[in-house]
Amino acid sequence: MNRKCLAATTIILAGAVVTADYVMEFLRIDACLDHGGAFNYVTMECSTDPNGPPTFPFVSYPFRNRAFLAIVGAVAFLFAAAVLRGDRRIAAAGSGTTDDE
Repeated sequence: MNRKCLAATTIILAGAVVTADYVMEFLRIDACLDHGGAFNYVTMECSTDPNGPPTFPFVSYPFRNRAFLAIVGAVAFLFAAAVLRGDRRIAAAGSGTTDDE
């Protein structure tokens, strides 16, 4: 597998991981609401109070999962950059020059 393809696959895989996490969380929240509950975004729990569901503030996905998104993004970026940088080093080695010159 060539290096550009590997770098692109890394970025696509990172996107798939984030998308899968988002969809699983969405389905969990949707199931709670379908059963008449109220979803607490802070504790990530469903409340089914018989006296009526309490009101919880909405917290967006990027805000709730900012550390996860930052880690996945950083790992994907650094891996792809390392793969592509290795591609330049191989080309430079073949021509007798280095990146430092």
